[in-house]
Amino acid sequence: MTDDKTKDAFELIIRVRRTLRSAARARARLHDDRRHIERQARVLKAGGNPFDKARIRKLHNMVRELDPRFRELREKSNELARLLMHAAPIIDACTTLNERCEVLNVNIADREGLEESTGIVHIVFAHGLEDSAERRREDCKGGPLFYAMQLVFLDFLCDTPNGRALGASLFKPGGMFGGAPKYTRHTDGTILRNPPSLCIVNATGDVAETGATAPAAPSV
Repeated sequence: MTDDKTKDAFELIIRVRRTLRSAARARARLHDDRRHIERQARVLKAGGNPFDKARIRKLHNMVRELDPRFRELREKSNELARLLMHAAPIIDACTTLNERCEVLNVNIADREGLEESTGIVHIVFAHGLEDSAERRREDCKGGPLFYAMQLVFLDFLCDTPNGRALGASLFKPGGMFGGAPKYTRHTDGTILRNPPSLCIVNATGDVAETGATAPAAPSV
């Protein structure tokens, strides 16, 4: 029998997911409006008619007027995601794995690889199983909670000292993306592939940069 705490947990998850879906639809509509307005401005600009300059400025102003609404929807999504992430330990304590999977619409076949202790944040963000019952045979992760948590994580990486340090460490030797190429975009639009740093790997497997670089690749 479901107790009051479990019911409250279910209601919170359902309300947050419903609100995030609504915010995502609103962002999609704004994105479509922006693309439509920008397309109109490009067509007018390409026409070269000097009498269209006022119309082009008006269209650019319309695009800028959409930005506050975009920020408002993003902040709202971030707040809801953080709310659920902070409440996750309580939700996990008063629900079973099967109950968490049910309210997140996780496919039954996808639950086999989860342990009873797998919490809601791991189900959504680490495993990406939210709404997997609707996304069979799709490799990409999805769901309103997943996208909201992804925004929170991106804000952490970009806007906090610890996040920026973590992001930088991923591209250092030995990091997850240590061997990934890096590029520099110049003001003329050309892209230069940066030469990788030469590294030394010792007998214990530790990696250290030498400070030297390989020859640069040509611009593309």
